Amino acid sequence: MLVRLGAQALGSVSKTFRHGSRRTLATLTLFHNPNVPRSVKVLEQLEKARTQPYPKSRKIEYPPLSFDLDILERSPTVDEFSELIYLLNTTTYSDFLNQSMSPSYKAHPTNAQSLYDIVQEDPVIMRWPILINYKTQQIGRDPAEVAHVLKRLVVARDGAPDLDAAVPPRRMARPISTAWVDYD
Repeated sequence: MLVRLGAQALGSVSKTFRHGSRRTLATLTLFHNPNVPRSVKVLEQLEKARTQPYPKSRKIEYPPLSFDLDILERSPTVDEFSELIYLLNTTTYSDFLNQSMSPSYKAHPTNAQSLYDIVQEDPVIMRWPILINYKTQQIGRDPAEVAHVLKRLVVARDGAPDLDAAVPPRRMARPISTAWVDYD
């Protein structure tokens, strides 16, 4: 089942900026299982980023993030698993499985097809959810990794943060003196 949630209810998925250029919204793909609490938590995290100021700050009022979200309530296909392995830059297919739920030797896939077969046989064995930003080639599989994907969208929206302007330099009252010690 494919559910496409756009940032704009009607109209195109483009946004016009000050300089007149048109940039399409980022599209995030979420492989989601509504029966897995972590997957539900990540979906709530994404919806909150789209509807409330993100990131939350006491000093600055940020707008919500604008992105399209494709929610796929199914496991990835064989080709999608192959691409995910490439994006993760790993050679082990077991990274997509819950190790606590796969005690048998059968649950150690050696290729994308065997991983797909294992997940089709028992969908709960897969580590849900999987969030993908194909444009930046980022993957998030838990709330912390999803926050990192969202942080990249914030940088794309706001530009690179000026760290020198945000944090004033600390001033020392006086230099710390050290006593001279001669060990000879």
